[in-house]
Amino acid sequence: MIAGAATADPARQGSALAPVRLTFRVGSSICIARADGTHRSGFVRMRPRWAVSRASWSPRGKYAALMRGASLDVVDQRGGVLRHVIRHFSYGHDDPVWSPDGRWIAVESGGHGPGIGIVPASGGDWPAWRELWGPGGLESGADSPTWTPDSRQLAFAAHLLRPLRVENDIYSIGIDGNGLRLLVPDAGHPAYSPDGSRLAYVSGSGGIWVSNADGTNPRRVTTEGLDAHPAWSPRGRLIAFERSVDGHTSIYAVKPDGSGERGLVSSPRYDATLPSWRPATPFHGGPRRPCP
Repeated sequence: MIAGAATADPARQGSALAPVRLTFRVGSSICIARADGTHRSGFVRMRPRWAVSRASWSPRGKYAALMRGASLDVVDQRGGVLRHVIRHFSYGHDDPVWSPDGRWIAVESGGHGPGIGIVPASGGDWPAWRELWGPGGLESGADSPTWTPDSRQLAFAAHLLRPLRVENDIYSIGIDGNGLRLLVPDAGHPAYSPDGSRLAYVSGSGGIWVSNADGTNPRRVTTEGLDAHPAWSPRGRLIAFERSVDGHTSIYAVKPDGSGERGLVSSPRYDATLPSWRPATPFHGGPRRPCP
């Protein structure tokens, strides 16, 4: 833990029996901790050199969706696989994101092209896949989907290869594939606040920024290091993010107004990346192995 981090749970919601949990990636493993980064333990562990994504929790915190190797899976609170939602992505994949209504999981298209799409959380493999947007060429791509609270729209980062440059912009689109709209130019890693009123993202000029949901009224909230992958706590009181300094990556948190920045997870033994939050519901994970 970074020196000086708070000992109290900074994003606790509800009763003492149901604290918010922080999850983050460590190499080929996912770890889970209290919201202040303490009491870390292993959640999902993969074989060395196998890829594992950020964990996205279901609305009630009972299950998590994540990429394990080439498979989009749903796991229980102990990290055990309940079902394979989609198998056999043929190349790269992005972090899946569970919709607030619990019906859908959004993720980069994987083997069906470098776009953004959704699949029912109940499974169905590729026949159930619905692509919402694709750039039409392998040189371009999209990642970092994030849901509006009503589960009717997604924002995502699009990377479009142009002559002599790559455009990196944030767009929104409806789950019917209609209504494509530019939200923030020269930006990536979008994340809607839980109430849908604000959008956090990484600006091409550096740092984590927060704007209105439509991209207006932007303001910078972090100013140090190389910051990425913002994630709102369940009530929108904190934004967790990863920060790389001198080649080492740790998890930090900051209030949406830019105040109260603090370190949550840092270790000389590993990089901590891709933070996400579990809602404040009872956690029945049981005994766990240590975080690597």
